[in-house]
Amino acid sequence: MAPENLTTPVCYYDVLQVTPRSGDDEIKRAYRRLAMVYHPDMNPQNRMMAELRFRLINEAYAHLKTREKRLRYNLNQKARAAAGNDNRVVSPSWFEQFAAFFRAPREQNSGSKA
Repeated sequence: MAPENLTTPVCYYDVLQVTPRSGDDEIKRAYRRLAMVYHPDMNPQNRMMAELRFRLINEAYAHLKTREKRLRYNLNQKARAAAGNDNRVVSPSWFEQFAAFFRAPREQNSGSKA
């Protein structure tokens, strides 16, 4: 699998390989199947990319696992499309957490001197 561009907008339905008409059970089965395939422990040869993909799968499932959350996600998608934006959602939260792990900690009191 080729490395993905981490700034590319993603559609959570595409991530889980389901349709917007999928039910709770189908989404749950897709999530479990993909989580097993991309779990970092199952991919020791490419652990970092597997971890990023696994986090994206978890984030997609968190947004689509219940009917209410899917409705909220779909409304957000429609609002973005109506505003003239791409109808996909950019969700860098998993990448920001990953990058923050490797970032050096900042000093708490950078403005005051003792």
